[in-house]
Amino acid sequence: MASVLHILAVISSFLVTLGSSQSLCGSLVTYRQYSVLLSTAPTCFLYGCGDPPPSSSMSSTCAVSQPCSKLWEFLRGDWQDNWCANCGTDVACRIPGWPILNMTATCSTEPQEWLFSNTGECCATGTEPFELADWIGSLCNGSEWRRPFAYYGYMAKEDWEEWIEPWNWTVRPENTSTFNLTGPPRCTDTHEMLVTFGIENAITSGEIVAGAFIFLIFAAYDKTEWFINKFRAPHINSFWQAVGSGIWYPLLNWVASSFWAAAEIRATPGYENVPIGFLALLFMARPNSLMLMTCALLWADRLIPSGWHPNPHFLPLPRNLGRQHASWYISVLGLSVSITEFIIQALGFYTIIKTTDQGVKKGFYTGDRLLPYWRGHEARIMYDGAMLHSIFAFITVGSLYVAAYTHKKESEAHRRLYEFFEWLNFQNWLNSRIEEQQQQQRQQQPAMGQVKIRGGSGSAAELIGVGDMEITQAQLVTTTPTRENQPGSSSSSSSSEDEVHYLLVDTIFLRFYVWLERGVPQPMVQRYPALEQAAQEEYPPPPRGEDPPDWAAPALALTTFCAVINYIAQWLFWAGFVKSQGQRYCVPDDPFLVRTIRLIFWLLPLAGILPTTLLSAAETNGLIQAQNAVAGG
Repeated sequence: MASVLHILAVISSFLVTLGSSQSLCGSLVTYRQYSVLLSTAPTCFLYGCGDPPPSSSMSSTCAVSQPCSKLWEFLRGDWQDNWCANCGTDVACRIPGWPILNMTATCSTEPQEWLFSNTGECCATGTEPFELADWIGSLCNGSEWRRPFAYYGYMAKEDWEEWIEPWNWTVRPENTSTFNLTGPPRCTDTHEMLVTFGIENAITSGEIVAGAFIFLIFAAYDKTEWFINKFRAPHINSFWQAVGSGIWYPLLNWVASSFWAAAEIRATPGYENVPIGFLALLFMARPNSLMLMTCALLWADRLIPSGWHPNPHFLPLPRNLGRQHASWYISVLGLSVSITEFIIQALGFYTIIKTTDQGVKKGFYTGDRLLPYWRGHEARIMYDGAMLHSIFAFITVGSLYVAAYTHKKESEAHRRLYEFFEWLNFQNWLNSRIEEQQQQQRQQQPAMGQVKIRGGSGSAAELIGVGDMEITQAQLVTTTPTRENQPGSSSSSSSSEDEVHYLLVDTIFLRFYVWLERGVPQPMVQRYPALEQAAQEEYPPPPRGEDPPDWAAPALALTTFCAVINYIAQWLFWAGFVKSQGQRYCVPDDPFLVRTIRLIFWLLPLAGILPTTLLSAAETNGLIQAQNAVAGG
């Protein structure tokens, strides 16, 4: 009798408090919370339905033959899944679909129902009635039963883990028919994916820089013909085709590696329920250094002096030639990357925009909805990264396109490059013959007097585009720098073996003087006004194009700023994601699977980005040579 009175007193003290409240909301217990609360029940109640206890959740039943069956059924009699229809603001209603127990309704019943539901067979020995009464009293006290859930936002731990994430699908073993789970699943370290992505970015960045450097070496050392023949595809006939040729492999690599890695995880026993499409889209949102490295190359091409070359003994023209090629190549690379990144960002944008949208809807960007609670700091980092990425992703892509296109216009504003190709073809010939021709003229012709140039087929006048004229012999002595051998020294070839008249040599210098405005001393032009005029008429200077815009450098600075913020945002999103997910994102700790995923993310860019970079460079150079051939023809 004493135990009955004690239970009645405990329960009545809570019912007095609850009786003044007409609302049934505010004390809703979720399915997962009930399992936690049930684990704190007295042993007599847990084993009152059988040994071992068959009752472990809200949906469990207790056989009628068991001593605690009536109390068990009464306690769970008010659970249903439609309490949230009128109590939508309750914490328990954040995640829909679970059955809900309304503790307010349960504790508001008459004390007699509690008492007479227990026939005296459940928890009736020794202190068991008092333990049962204390436990029921804690359930009816909202502040008391909620205490174990305070660190999890007053939700069950698993409910909280699901609530703070932007989606409800997981990467963990759930198909128990294909594997034997004897304990918690063994997951790889949370930093494993971050390290994998970091090495992938290092490989990508290194290959882009290596490709650009190799290309510059080939261009500067006059190996462009070999370079183009090795790498160029003959179907590239326009600048935009060259841009397109640099798009397909990075895009294919990004998509293929994402789906391949997702497929490998899903193929693991127990992971058949992992949504491969969503996981691949998640991988597509991984950090990517392509845009950042392209900005670095654009800045390098802008800031490195035009005369720079790894070999200081090279002449200015070959150095300038390599830089002109580099400008075109970097323009192609920048435009290719901007278009590639637009597609990649669009594919990965589902994950990012989904995260941002859920963060806004759940109020995670305001107040203390996350930070005071378990893994709330990591989740906030994930949502902040998603917000920044969703803002800067397409701004960065658009500004990179503008910066690369402006860089292209700047390179086009410089002089055409076919003169440089001619210079390279004539360079060795000029150095080996011009001094010999000068010495021969000094020895065979008088110092003063007139030399008459007659027109006609095959004459020098025909080659240089002038008619009959007379010039002084002194005017024929050029001021071209001589090579090391002194006048009168022997040479492997004589002037008689040269089919090109020495005046043609002077004309060649005049052409380059007119076109390049450098490389030929000014007195030479003053000596040959007629030849200068003829050269200008026959070989007019190529169009310089419009001057580059004044905002080119500020635009590139804005692009670089956006690229840095976007790159940091990608890392923030992934770092927050893997740390806040915990066992919800559980890549199995299988050494073979871990190595396979590493190889997927490392070998695909290692095997393809450098050849693609060289291919893009070859396409650019081949296009330049084709355009020069048309312009020169």
